[in-house]
Amino acid sequence: MNKQPEQTAQTRRNLIDAYFALVGKGEAVSVGSITGRAGYNRCTFYRYFKDVADLLEQVETELYDEFRSVVGGDASMPEMVMAMTGIYQRNGGYLSVLLGPHGDPGFTARVKELVSPMARERFSGPTAADPVTELRVEFVLSAVLATVTKWYELGQPISASELGALMLDLMRNSFFGEER
Repeated sequence: MNKQPEQTAQTRRNLIDAYFALVGKGEAVSVGSITGRAGYNRCTFYRYFKDVADLLEQVETELYDEFRSVVGGDASMPEMVMAMTGIYQRNGGYLSVLLGPHGDPGFTARVKELVSPMARERFSGPTAADPVTELRVEFVLSAVLATVTKWYELGQPISASELGALMLDLMRNSFFGEER
């Protein structure tokens, strides 16, 4: 029985934060580098994780489950975009690394795979998807993930709801406005 759940949760979070700080800077990641950065010893790390891969897997699973809870419902596209932006707002430090240049391409693929059926249905209806639909889906999902990552990197200069509205406006209208 854990007598100090807040402290336990904070220690786990500190170890995870140290991992993502190292990965985000492109530095070498090991149990020693994580614990050194977080200010704990190796034994503390092993109370929470089997190894570095387990740390990453736990975080990715938690984030993926958050995305799945949004996509699994009957949310409209605007509601889903807003909910996903909220997930990013709460977990942006992790997601910006996972979806960025030093991140995990497998995680990006899993998130796209999760969302693509809903996006595909919006483009093509319940029929089988064609290559053009697949290209549209990839374009939109890549654009949304990259835009939200950039928003976080810029220090969230607009609110999450403004970002969601901006992305929906871009999807509905065009990325380029009137031709010139």
